Amino acid sequence: MEKVLEEQYKVDRDDVEIKPIKQPVQEALPLKENPLDLVPKQMLQLKPDVVIKPLEKPQKTEAVSDPITKNFGRIIDNASRQTGLHASLIRAVIQVESGGDPNAISPTGAGGLMQLMDSTAQELGVTDRFDPEENVLSGSRYLAKMLDRFGELKLALAAYNAGPGTVEQYGDIPPFRETEQYVERVIREFTSHSEQNATMLKRSDDVTDKDSE
Repeated sequence: MEKVLEEQYKVDRDDVEIKPIKQPVQEALPLKENPLDLVPKQMLQLKPDVVIKPLEKPQKTEAVSDPITKNFGRIIDNASRQTGLHASLIRAVIQVESGGDPNAISPTGAGGLMQLMDSTAQELGVTDRFDPEENVLSGSRYLAKMLDRFGELKLALAAYNAGPGTVEQYGDIPPFRETEQYVERVIREFTSHSEQNATMLKRSDDVTDKDSE
């Protein structure tokens, strides 16, 4: 049976004719500079006034940073953590006091970023009041001390500028034009740069509660 099937389906290879493919394979189209040339124009559906321009590389834009934050941000953050003062408040005092110049000296002899008097610097244990780190940390500690003492930001700033004895004498911001403008400028700087709504006119409730006890 197997031989019968083999004879029936046996193919004589000599009788098989291999014919070439009628349509030769086309060569790959060369890559053109503009890939849109390969697409029929009617498929693009572009209006006559549409101009296709090559994509431009995006330009890198550098964020404009506040000079004080850029130069002394780490120092300000460190002072903020150690004193509990808002970093934007410390920055505002630096801006108004020295404009960010660590070597600034006032006509009255105050020096450094937060304009420490020599006597105040000695009281706070500062060895070099023109050192940015020492100056900012000590100035922040002094301001925090004034805030604890008077419980209100505007009075603390007035004391920082005119002295705590003067504030106690008047029971309010002393009626000195310089001090009044100073308090106003610092609060304006603070509120404009703070991420909060500048509700920090007093220290935390814990501090207030301790003072009332």
